[in-house]
Amino acid sequence: EYNGSSWTAGENVNTKRYNFQGFGISTAGVIAGGQVPGYTAATEEYNGTSWSEQNDLNDAGYSQGGFGIQTAAVYTNGYFNPPSGTVADTEEYNGSSWSEGNNSSTLRMDVGTAGTLTAGMIFGGQSPPPAVHANTELYDGTNWTTGPSMNSARSQLGGSGTQTSALAYGGRYLSG
Repeated sequence: EYNGSSWTAGENVNTKRYNFQGFGISTAGVIAGGQVPGYTAATEEYNGTSWSEQNDLNDAGYSQGGFGIQTAAVYTNGYFNPPSGTVADTEEYNGSSWSEGNNSSTLRMDVGTAGTLTAGMIFGGQSPPPAVHANTELYDGTNWTTGPSMNSARSQLGGSGTQTSALAYGGRYLSG
């Protein structure tokens, strides 16, 4: 946990995993999905002290994008439990359960994200065979629309900010 000047060890999550997605703040955070190995749909909330199990995602997967707060969030794209593979699936979280949302137009995984449930965005990412993307999609809480492309295509990048003031950083550039 970071307090503005230093890091301290916090409580461990209940389900060990990697390639998961998280969103929220230090006293109201959520993590979902990931690999354990294998895929998990597990969702946990953090209250600033400890993690607690919540209702699972509808579909197990990893390398998805997520944005929002603990009571209003989006979990989208990624690699889902075979035979699905890389998909453009979207799920919305209301603080207790997940519901299906509309799919984005480009299927991909390892996207950058920013924003809120009603004004969010995904950018970059990759889809097989590997194709790397620079495109952006904007989410209004119901539908995805095309946004401006980034200057360079990349996956596994970080993202933060809002839909009208976002930051994309780092990432992996692939060729081929």
